[in-house]
Amino acid sequence: MGSRWVAGGMLCSMAWAQASQAGGMDPVLQCTVRYASEVWHLSSRPTVDPYRVPLTELAERFAFRAVVAGTPSHIDYITLTVYDLEVDGAPVILQTVRHLPPFEVRTEVPALTGWNHVYSARKGRELVYGCALQPKEQP
Repeated sequence: MGSRWVAGGMLCSMAWAQASQAGGMDPVLQCTVRYASEVWHLSSRPTVDPYRVPLTELAERFAFRAVVAGTPSHIDYITLTVYDLEVDGAPVILQTVRHLPPFEVRTEVPALTGWNHVYSARKGRELVYGCALQPKEQP
């Protein structure tokens, strides 16, 4: 089974704002995405320009985007989107989930989102993902 780390957009929670300002935290949204025998570990940090967060292509069948809109001291929202790359007009959105503050801060994936199962429109292929807010990138 393959495993990859990808850095993308950004994030923090309201609970981390005070600790971050004190210099004690370096928060990150960690997502684990699984499709077939592949596993991707995606890291996202806060961004004030959510439209520039790129898609992460997954095995040429799906794409995933984790947007953490805001700054390290204030996150406005987190949006997670799964795209189908195997249909006409691709990429086509299969699922978009928006999380609003306050955010649950726990280190184990998938503490923030739970495990989400998304299926392709044409062939019924399954992608599974989950995310957690963590105080810093885990090795």
